[in-house]
Order: sequence, then C-alpha cells, then structure tokens
Amino acid sequence: MDRFITWALLSAFFFPHVACAQPRKSETARKPAVKSAGFVEPARYPLELVLPREADTSPSPEDDSPSISANHRIFRAYPKIEYTIRAVVIGGAYPFRFELADAPAGMTIDKSTGEIRWPSPTGARVKPMITVTDAEGTTRSSAWEIRITPDEFRFVDAERGNDANSGTITEPWKTLSKVKSSETHNTTLYFRTGVYKTADLQPTGDDEGGWKRAEFNGRFHPVQWLAFPGEKPVIDSGYKGENQHGWFIRLQGAGSNPVYLDGLEFTRAWHIGLQFVSGIGDFAVFRRLSIHDIAETIRSGNSAGIMTMTNPARPSWYSAFQDIDFHHNSCGGIKQYSQRKLLWEDCKFRDSGIGPDLKSDISRFEVRTCLFHNNRNEAAGLFGNLHPARGRDITGEIRFNRMLCPDPRQQAMDVNQDSLANEIHLYRNTFVGVVRVRNTDREDGPFHFVRNVIVNTSSSPDHIQLEAVSAPNRIVSQDNLTGTPSSQIVDADGNLTGKFRSRIGTHGHQISNP
Repeated sequence: MDRFITWALLSAFFFPHVACAQPRKSETARKPAVKSAGFVEPARYPLELVLPREADTSPSPEDDSPSISANHRIFRAYPKIEYTIRAVVIGGAYPFRFELADAPAGMTIDKSTGEIRWPSPTGARVKPMITVTDAEGTTRSSAWEIRITPDEFRFVDAERGNDANSGTITEPWKTLSKVKSSETHNTTLYFRTGVYKTADLQPTGDDEGGWKRAEFNGRFHPVQWLAFPGEKPVIDSGYKGENQHGWFIRLQGAGSNPVYLDGLEFTRAWHIGLQFVSGIGDFAVFRRLSIHDIAETIRSGNSAGIMTMTNPARPSWYSAFQDIDFHHNSCGGIKQYSQRKLLWEDCKFRDSGIGPDLKSDISRFEVRTCLFHNNRNEAAGLFGNLHPARGRDITGEIRFNRMLCPDPRQQAMDVNQDSLANEIHLYRNTFVGVVRVRNTDREDGPFHFVRNVIVNTSSSPDHIQLEAVSAPNRIVSQDNLTGTPSSQIVDADGNLTGKFRSRIGTHGHQISNP
C-alpha cells in the first residue's frame, strides 16, 4: 500500500485577534520577527506570498513560475455580499503575522491566519496591500485590485431557482446541468442552500475503473464555485451501493480561469468525490470544504475525497488546500499527483478508513498545521510513493502537524515508500503511531526529523522504524522527544502533559501554552 503519512492540527494560533487595516508601509521595511514562546525554527525554504497578489505577477519568477490571472476569484467581489479569502503562504519560518494597508472601510484580516473579510463590498474598485512577516522577520508584500461588480457572477439555487432564469441574484438557475450549459466560463458562481445532484448531468466515461464523471472545463464552463455566505450547498453524487454508483465532478482550470472552490459540501460518491485535472490552470484553491461518505470501492484504485490527476509534462503550480474537513470516508482524503509548490494547511483527515497520500511528481510540497485523527486502517496517517517525473526532485516540508492514531501500532508517517524521494524536512510535528522510513539508499533523502514528538511502541532508540534501509546516514534524527504510550507524554489531543509541558514551543505541534 503506497502512502506517505502525516496529519496535523494547529491547536493553538499565536495571534488569534482580528486586526483592521493599517497605514501603508514600505514593502522593503524590516519587520520585527513574529514572537514565539519557544524556539524559532529557521526557514528551510524562501518565504513566498502566493495569494493574494497583484494580477499578472508571480511569487517566484526566478523559478519560471506562472503568473496569476486577473480572472482569479480574489479579484472579484459582488456588491454587498461578503468577500472572504485566505492568504496562501509557503516557505519561511512559521508562525506568520499578517497585516493590511490601504484597505477599504470594514475590511479586516486575522493576524495569525491571513483570513480576509469584507462584509459589505461597495464602490467600483479597491486596491489593498497585504504583508506577511515570518518568525525570522522576513516579509513579503503585494497589493491586489478587487473589482466590485455583479457582472462577473452568477447564482444557483436548488430550492428556489429555475433553469429558464438569467442566473442573476434575483433570478438564479437551479441545476448543475444549467451551470454547464450556460457558456459563462469567466464567471464566479454562488451556490445557495440546497442539494445539487450530479445525476442532473450527462456523464463521461463508464463505471469500469470508477471514472464515470461530469466534467467542467475552465475554457468553456465556470469553475469558481462559492457557497453563498452563511449557507450550505451540497453536491450529491448519489452513490447508494450495488449498481447505483452515480458519478463525480471533474474540474479542469484554464490559464485565464483558475479553479476555486469555497464552502461547499461533497458527499455520497463512489470511488472519488472530486477530481482536479493537474497541469491546466494554476493557483487553484480548495477551501472550507466538507467531504464525507466517499466510498473506497476499488482497492488500490486511488479512491479519495479529492484526487488530482497526473500530468508528467507539466504539474500545476501553487495549488492550495485549506481548512478542508475530510471525514467519515472509506477512502483517504487526498490523492495528490503532479503539483509544484503545493500547500495543505489546516485540513482535517478524521474518522475515516485511511489517511491521504502525496503521490508522484510533487516537486516542492508543504503540509502544515493539519490534523490526522481516528482513522481506522493500518495506514492511518500520511503516505505516498513520491515518484519524480522528468528530472524534477521531490522535496518538501511537513511541519506543525498532529498525527494521532487510535492505536500506536498504526502508521502515522511513512516516508520514501519506493526509494525515490529527495530531501524532506519533518519538524515540530506530533506523531502518535509508527513513524517509518523505507527503502533508503545513498541516493535518497536526506530525511530530517527535528524536534518532533514521537510516541509509539518501537524498540528503536529514536522511535523511527527503518525498513530496507541500506544508508541510515540519510536519516537525520535531531532532538526529538520520544517515548511509549505509558510515558504519558501527550494527552488524547496530542498536547504535551505534566513535566513535558516545559517543551511546549520547542517540540511538537504546539507553538505556545494555550
């Protein structure tokens, strides 16, 4: 079974307050470092502000990375309907602090999470500036212009809509079928409360292999889907077992029309809940989704809540998966292929059969502040085969996560399944369960385990299990806090207890005392 385990949760944000916009400051001004109660982990990679940013700019042009399209969701607001996005940041030293300048009246930012809210957009155009400061004092800033207009939006209402309508807020459409046939590809959709059935759509493919799906292509269809503020739209694929399989949604972005999903619920899918076509469309965002009751009906077939397809010729850049709750699935949360500078942040993988996977061609990934909890299978945490493609190295960091197996003999983290991964940094995580490194020779890694909390029944002195490792020097274990369940190092939530509380802020996922 190919998986690469990690699960984490940000249990204590260091800056929980919401701050109003501040006066503009120089983009090159030196900022004070984000203060932390414990040791500041140095940055392993350069700090990059992915979102929000100015249209037609790139977070790292020196890497020949793509520029963001002016049609991205972050540049659009509907008058008087709440505008909310979350900053996407990779690299740097965690935790971060966020600030706004030149923001319109009423726009605020959460200093610790980078979530931006504007309850009632007015005017025609505004151009705020965001600044992120990491724990070492490094800063990145960018302005971005928001257009306030109804012209770039359409509305869907499963309970009160009609497909004969024009798709406006007062005359919404009703079905996904109308969305697909609307020929309004460069618009953003608001979904109202209701159940949207994929059975309304004409599927592609067949049940063989579990890939019967309804396709939305950003060159022709809208692929930016938002839940109307305060409401709960549900995408129901209709799986009922036996021969009532239903079909899932496949989304494909375009250079001028990136995929953006926020606030939706996906349920009752056979094999795959949602599929994303890699390599066509960058800066995709999957945020605040609830994905549940997805069945693993095809063994070793990459069943998942979200699956991204492989594209060895070109991976997708800067995809972000934030604040997603994968729960009560038979399958893993994510099966990830062909991504570059990928972020998982504050996602939950819980109460399911197995954990998620980082798969092939994931060149430069980051898994941060996620929670893996109460998954039943032996592979309960984070896994992956991590195959490279076309000479691209497989590198990344897994930090400040919580991976809590119900049984400490289950696997919380599995590194280098197929002896193909390059340098990976695993630090300041809390692992309850087996941490395993496999098939490592002198060409692999190195794999750095630094200041983690590791609790399991392993007989290894550092509680890291080695399997078929011919080059143990490629595994660097430094200052980890380790023990068995009887040591009572952590409580049921993975937080340090008793005499070990003195390590809060220096070891494991906790940044500071709650």
